[in-house]
Amino acid sequence: MQKKDEIEITEEEQASFIEGLREAAMLKDQLETFKEEYEKLIQKYPQKSNSKYKS
Repeated sequence: MQKKDEIEITEEEQASFIEGLREAAMLKDQLETFKEEYEKLIQKYPQKSNSKYKS
């Protein structure tokens, strides 16, 4: 069985990739928290029908 072309990945590239995944996960968590807080505010302060901002 022949190996297909393998891509060499350095430890530095792998560490950078993992750090990027961690940052993406952190941002996703922050976005989820923001969405939850936003929903609470929408319920607490209902918007008027003539509001220029629509949810």
